[in-house]
Amino acid sequence: MQEEIYARLLSLAEPEYRAFHMRLCKTRYPILGVRIPALRAIAKEICCGNWRAFSDSCAGESYEQIMLEGFVLAGAKMPLEEKLARTADYIKKPDCWALTDCVVPSYRFRKQDLAQILAFFEPYLHSQEEFQLRFALIVLLDYFLVDEYAPWVAKTVAAVQHDGYYVNMARAWLLAELATDYDALTFSLLEGAQLDTFTHNQTISKLCDSRRIPDARKAYARSLRRKGEAT
Repeated sequence: MQEEIYARLLSLAEPEYRAFHMRLCKTRYPILGVRIPALRAIAKEICCGNWRAFSDSCAGESYEQIMLEGFVLAGAKMPLEEKLARTADYIKKPDCWALTDCVVPSYRFRKQDLAQILAFFEPYLHSQEEFQLRFALIVLLDYFLVDEYAPWVAKTVAAVQHDGYYVNMARAWLLAELATDYDALTFSLLEGAQLDTFTHNQTISKLCDSRRIPDARKAYARSLRRKGEAT
């Protein structure tokens, strides 16, 4: 099955897109040059068939195979306990932002399962593995910016200590998104200087890029920029 999938991926590979994508994603996996919509279409087909046979035999030889494995894991119908158990194996594989940011939104976690999901991902928020930690942060971004969890998310994201660029960019992105519905939580962190300088200033940059933040709040955010690190 994996040989057939790999041959299909090769048939869909575009050299120019491969060159473009290699500039975007620094990964140890060879990039073939298959576009995301094509990978999603293949994943949908696999999910309608014997997806366990596919998932259990994944070799992870290329970037696209890792992405495809993630899409199948996220989209396949299975008990939540199994999905989380399989995620515990998968989360070790991503080594670039795209393998987290494209896969996580595909899970479609249900609101009634959020407590169980948070219990699973919370330990990863303390990981020193850059992309395991980013994976967990993107889970918070996509599923936990709601009334019940927003204050906890703000406090937890502020407390993360990691030097990884992709971790701290995820923190900034998350806090900027948090501000669209929970303005006071993000601005409290900025006003209280509770973030490292890089994440603080990147949060402000992302706030100012958002079309959902009022201009007056953007102007105030700019006044809170800190010196000492490039933005």
